[in-house]
Amino acid sequence: ACVPLGVRKLRLTGGEPLLRKDLDWLIRGLKSIDGIEDVALTTNASLLAGKAASLAKAGLDRVTVSLDALDDETFRSMNDVNFPVARVTAGIDAAIAAGLTPVKVNTVVKRGVNDDQILDLARRFRDMPVVLRFIEFMDVGTMNGWRLEDVVPSGEIFQRIAAALPLEPVAPNYEGEVARRFRYADGQGEIGFISSVTQPFCATCHRARLSAEGKLYTCLFATEGHDLKALGQTVLRAFLRHAIRDGFFHADMHQGNLLVDAEGHVVAVDFGIMGRLGMKERRFLAEILHGLITRDYRRAAAIHLEAGYVPPHHSVEVFAQAMRAIGEPIHGRTADEISMADLLGQLFAYTELF
Repeated sequence: ACVPLGVRKLRLTGGEPLLRKDLDWLIRGLKSIDGIEDVALTTNASLLAGKAASLAKAGLDRVTVSLDALDDETFRSMNDVNFPVARVTAGIDAAIAAGLTPVKVNTVVKRGVNDDQILDLARRFRDMPVVLRFIEFMDVGTMNGWRLEDVVPSGEIFQRIAAALPLEPVAPNYEGEVARRFRYADGQGEIGFISSVTQPFCATCHRARLSAEGKLYTCLFATEGHDLKALGQTVLRAFLRHAIRDGFFHADMHQGNLLVDAEGHVVAVDFGIMGRLGMKERRFLAEILHGLITRDYRRAAAIHLEAGYVPPHHSVEVFAQAMRAIGEPIHGRTADEISMADLLGQLFAYTELF
């Protein structure tokens, strides 16, 4: 459903996605979607060494690994995990061997905790097909005890690295890329800086997050998402309530003409095709919709003739066959599986015929 709206890249995150038993199956399914060009995965790499090859075979394109320090004590304290850094680096090596390159390594820098690791991390990965990205310590609600004084600005991190390993800027891969890219002046590797605190990139952000419960979040910092299934039900119920209960007909309730406000209300922005329905028209509409939903095409056809929508010289049986030809191919299918161009063409053809 998102591909027609421009989505081309997908990323699996967590929690820890490598704990999912059917992950290979999921990746194959995502890669099979026409229009999806890139599927990536973010992981703590604790299980990556044993799974990198199978993930690549399933179609995974890239991995991003979270690694905040190279010494075990700092690493464990920042991530609240009970495995060593060696397991993470083994996962990175396995990902490289499987062709999941360039591997991205994300490091969140917190002053007084792991900012002494900056140069060590840069030196560790600069000769490898790895893009190391330093991320400013971000406020993610009440979960991480965020304080501004704990933030090490990207500019300071850049200066620390550039003093020992000179850097030069690299153009973004695409508009809206969150990391500012640099390469080492001697040509050995790339590094990036994600400055979400000191240089927010909200104006160019085009990312959305879909939770396992089916809620859509349009910002990493959002505490509440939009329930997509509930929104779909709201749109359907609004149409039926307006048309059949209130006698108000709005024919343009489709994507592009509907927005969701901050409170989760569906808001229509195009009122080009509207009208009032009398009691008879409401009954006709309700019976036609019921006939199509229950696949009682003869009843739906008969209502068309009773209402005068189809001239009386036409046969109910013939028109029912025409409705069956329209209804059967789309029955039980989702909107993204239906070609609206083909459906409209068929409707126009039968309109002209009947």
